[in-house]
Amino acid sequence: MNILLLHGALGTKRQMANLADSLDHATCRSITFTGHGESEIPPHGLNFELFLRDVDLALEKVNGPVHLVGYSMGGYVALLWAAAHPPSGERVRDREHTDLEPGGFAAGVEEDGSRCDGGEGAGVRHGFGRHPRY
Repeated sequence: MNILLLHGALGTKRQMANLADSLDHATCRSITFTGHGESEIPPHGLNFELFLRDVDLALEKVNGPVHLVGYSMGGYVALLWAAAHPPSGERVRDREHTDLEPGGFAAGVEEDGSRCDGGEGAGVRHGFGRHPRY
């Protein structure tokens, strides 16, 4: 199983290291988004299009289906990526937003390509209840 871990705002891929270590049954990869860590902030600033490009570039290096797992801002990037790439059941197998606070939520697509909520949109699964910020 391939998992791409997406860090939160002001973080780096190191933010996801403990999670990656605990997922020893999977091949975990993580990226540091443009403008985070030691990378320079582009002259035109940061935006989610840059982060989506970072995800696309990372996915080009992975063979087979991938699970996207994001923490905080990384979860939002995963949701944006999912909205821009309707599920086919082939490339990205699952998209998860991990909010470590009580009342967080998970959003995604089931392994067969169906949306977790059974409806339209980003596919929000209300396993932990909807967070008031969203």
